[in-house]
Amino acid sequence: EKSDTKLLNSDADPAYTDLPEVKDSRNGGAQMHPLLRQGSRCCRLKGKEEIVTCIGSKGCHQIWASPQNRQRVLGHLAKCTYTDAKLRQKCIEALSSKAIGPIPEMGFSTMEMDVKKVPVPLVQTKKRNLGNAKLTTIITNEGKKKQKEKNDYHLMKCIVCCGIPPKVVDSAEWKEMMAALNPYYQPPSSTTLTEKLIVNEAAKITAAIDKFLAGCRNLTITFDGSKIRRPKSTYSVHVTTATRRAFCMELDDMSQLSHTAKYILEVISRVRTILAFMSHSTYTMEHFNYQRSCLGIRHGLEYIGKTRFGTIYWSALSIQCGLPAFTALVESGINITGLNALFMPGRQRLLFEVALSKSLQATGPWAKGLHVLEAADVTADHIYYVFLGIMSQHEEDFRKNEFGLELRMMEDIRHIANNRFNELVNETPQSHDLYITAFVCNPDYRNAPVYKEINPLAMPTIVISQIEGSVACSTKPPKDMVERAGLGLQRILRHEYGDVYEVGSSATDPTAAMRLWNPALSKYIPFDALNRLHLQFKSYLNAEDPFNHKRCSKQSTLQWWAALAGDELADVLVPVMQKIFSVVPISMTDECMQSTITWLNSPHRHHQNCINHIYKYILISQPSTV
Repeated sequence: EKSDTKLLNSDADPAYTDLPEVKDSRNGGAQMHPLLRQGSRCCRLKGKEEIVTCIGSKGCHQIWASPQNRQRVLGHLAKCTYTDAKLRQKCIEALSSKAIGPIPEMGFSTMEMDVKKVPVPLVQTKKRNLGNAKLTTIITNEGKKKQKEKNDYHLMKCIVCCGIPPKVVDSAEWKEMMAALNPYYQPPSSTTLTEKLIVNEAAKITAAIDKFLAGCRNLTITFDGSKIRRPKSTYSVHVTTATRRAFCMELDDMSQLSHTAKYILEVISRVRTILAFMSHSTYTMEHFNYQRSCLGIRHGLEYIGKTRFGTIYWSALSIQCGLPAFTALVESGINITGLNALFMPGRQRLLFEVALSKSLQATGPWAKGLHVLEAADVTADHIYYVFLGIMSQHEEDFRKNEFGLELRMMEDIRHIANNRFNELVNETPQSHDLYITAFVCNPDYRNAPVYKEINPLAMPTIVISQIEGSVACSTKPPKDMVERAGLGLQRILRHEYGDVYEVGSSATDPTAAMRLWNPALSKYIPFDALNRLHLQFKSYLNAEDPFNHKRCSKQSTLQWWAALAGDELADVLVPVMQKIFSVVPISMTDECMQSTITWLNSPHRHHQNCINHIYKYILISQPSTV
C-alpha cells in the first residue's frame, strides 16, 4: 500500500539488520565526516555482506557499498526528502563549500528585498601550511589547480545547460577533442561530473537561493505534477518573487506515494482524422504546403497535443484557415481517405464548415483566454479581466447566433461557463475575493462600468415572494464589486495581523512580532489600521491625492503602487496592494519546468531513473541563477 506522506514514523528499516557503529580510531588521515554518521548506518541484508543504507532507506531504498563514499552519501542526503530538513541543509552547506566556480550573483530589487538585505556569504577557503616548500613550486601547482578548476567548471556548465548526456565525456571522440584543444588538460570523467562537480554546483546554487529568498518578501509558491518516461511521477515546487524571478525549489519523486455537445465531439473526431492523415502522408503534406503558399495562407496545420483543450481549438482553426488549400488539394486528384466530400462543393462541405464554426465559437473564447494567461507578467486582476472577456464574448455570440446554435446547446454552454466563473471568482472566500479586489485596485479599471454587472453571461436571480395572497417576482441585483473589494481588503488586512493582538496569543510583544511579519504595518494596532484602510480606499476610488498620480506607459500595477510607498496618506493600503500584485496566480513556471523535464528525459535518455539528477541539471541551468 502506497503511503500518502514522506514523513516516516521511525527510521528503522525492517528489510535490514543494523550493525553496531565502528568508531573511527585512526590517528591520521581524513576522518569520517560527522554527517555520514547522522545520515547513514551500517547494515546487513539477510546474512549477506555488510552494506551502508540511508537513514531514510525505509522510503528511499538507497544503499551503498561499505565503506561509504562521502561524496555519494552527502549528495544523496542533500536531496533525500525522507530525511530531516536540518540534516539536508547541513549536507547542502558541506557540498557547497567544495564547489568550484564563482558564487551566483542574484541581485536584489527594491520590490523584492526585505528591510535588511541578507548577503550571500562567500565560501571560505582553508589556509594551507606552506612549510618549507619552494615558493615557485607552490605557485605553479596552485596555478595549475585553479586553471583545471576553471576548465572543469565551464565544461560542467556546458554539459548541463546544453542538456548533453554526461556519458559523452567518456567517449574517445570527446577525449580527442579535449586533447586537441589543450593537450595539458585532463577532463573529468562522467563519474566525477555526476557525483562531484554537478552535485556540488547544485548545492552551491541551492544555498545561494536560500540566502537570497531569506531577504525577500511577497513570495508566491506554485506546484505542478508530471511524469518521466520511466515512468515515474514528479512534483515540482517553485518560488516566484514580486518581480517574477522564479526558482525551482524541489523536484520530488512522487512515485511512491467535458464537453457535452455531441456534434462538437464529432467535429473533433473529424479534425483528428484529417490531422492524422496529413501527419502520416509526407506527399500530401508537401502538396498542402505548396497550395497554402500559392493561396497566401500564412499558417500551417496545428496538431492536437497533450494539453487537449487548447490544442483542439487551434487545430480546428488551422483546418478552417486551410480549407481553400484542402479544396485545391482534392481537386488536383489527391485523396484524403474518406474525407474528400468535406472539401468539395456541396451539402457535406457546407455542413462541415458550419459545424466547424460552431465548435470554434464554443471553444474559442476559452482557448484564447488560456493563451493570454500564459504570459510571464500575469497578475491577479488579469484573471477576472480574461474571464470577463470570455463571458462577454459568449454573451455576444448567443445574442447574434450567427451559426444557428440550438437553444439547448447555448444553455449548456452558459451553465458550464457560469459554473467555472463561480468556482473561480464568486466562490473563493478562502482567497479573500482576490481577483475582484485586484481588478478594482488596478488604477486603469478604477471607474469601469462593469462594477454593477460582474458577469455579463449570468442570468439575474429571480426572487419569488407572496404579498397578501398575490405572487410577485423581482430580480436580485448582484453584490457591487467595490463592496466586495472593500471586504476583501479587510480580510487581507486581518490576515496580515494574524492573532498577535488577540488574547492568548503566543506573541509577548505584538509590535516586535509585526516588525518581522510586516514591518510597514507594525506602527498601527489593527483597529487604527482598519480605519486608515477605509479612508485610503475611499480616497483611491475618488482618485484623490496621492492616488491621482499618472501611470507611465511601461509601469506595471505593482510599480504604480510601490511608487506610493512611504506616503503617510497611503501607508496601510500600499503594503496590502504590494502583496496582492506580487502574487503569481498561475503555474506557468511549473508548466515550463515539465517541458524542460521532457526535453532532458528524451527518448534517447529514457533510462534515466534518478529524478534528483534531472533536478540538478535544471537547478544549474535555470535562468535565475545562470
